[in-house]
Amino acid sequence: MALKNFSNFIYFSRNTMGNSGKPVYIDPNLIVDFVTYVNPNDQKNGGQSLVIEISNTLISISAGGADGSSIQKSNKFYKDIKVPNLPGVRLYYQTFQDKVEGVSRGPGIYIYDLKPLKNNEIETEGLYKVYHSNDKWIYDKKNNNLLDEKLFFISAIKDTDNRFSAQTTAGSIVSHLHQKSDKSSSNLYYCPSYLTDNGEAWAPNDRLSKTASADELAQILIDSENKWIAGHNFDYETIVEQDGVKVLIKALEKVKLANIKLTSHKFSLNAPYAEIHKLEKLIDECGGLKSKSENSTKNNKISALHQAMTQKLLSEQKVLSSENNTHESNITFADLVKRKGFDHEAS
Repeated sequence: MALKNFSNFIYFSRNTMGNSGKPVYIDPNLIVDFVTYVNPNDQKNGGQSLVIEISNTLISISAGGADGSSIQKSNKFYKDIKVPNLPGVRLYYQTFQDKVEGVSRGPGIYIYDLKPLKNNEIETEGLYKVYHSNDKWIYDKKNNNLLDEKLFFISAIKDTDNRFSAQTTAGSIVSHLHQKSDKSSSNLYYCPSYLTDNGEAWAPNDRLSKTASADELAQILIDSENKWIAGHNFDYETIVEQDGVKVLIKALEKVKLANIKLTSHKFSLNAPYAEIHKLEKLIDECGGLKSKSENSTKNNKISALHQAMTQKLLSEQKVLSSENNTHESNITFADLVKRKGFDHEAS
């Protein structure tokens, strides 16, 4: 099996260039995940504190501090980093003791992936019904995977404490539809994007699973289509927001393999947290329609950054186009984050 190429990784920050301890490098394409899950601009909820904790942890590891937990592969580790009362992130990294031509930049620590951790969220993922009753908006978990409303949302929104919340997501639906006057009910596939291991201690890669299930969402889409073919009388307006796009992409891949055509679904995207080109192609291949209002970023910086990462190129800095350019400029990950409109104070 060919080794992953770490040659185009860049320094994490000015403090991790190897002046004290081993250099720490990171895949520049992780910038989108970093600003999404760490949120350096979020001073109120601790995003900046998490940036500082990540930097301090990496400096400690580079100086010979304790490594993270092994994932039972040669020189590969993960490290969970949190600050009190806030969600954190898991960093995956590989260490090199020597330079391997065409594979690494030399001895150092190479961060190759980043995932969010759970933060005491109460509600579980899955299909909900959002409806108005007694002057209140109610969100109830459904006991089956059948859509029973024309409006179908695929989404997960964070509350003011930076936690994924089905209640906040349901509130976003109401706001999205301007439902002060329109009390239409809707279905919601709630899909928070963090990692868990059946609610227990964090475990190696092969035991971790996302709470949101692409298998479950694919089955919902397939069952809704079968119901429509059997005499269901309305089409679905399917609105996908933020991280819901990532789950939908994987779900549509499974729908495609099942050779199901989603002719009853009209998809629109609202501030998607993923590159949308693959999704657009899958929607076409699965027979779905696309709304004219799709691809709205609504001044959402994170969504705009996702769209700017087409083909995983940071064209503005061209950090991936030339190995020499990357090395000679000594551009850091912190520099990229700042240039994209986010503060990274641990630089």
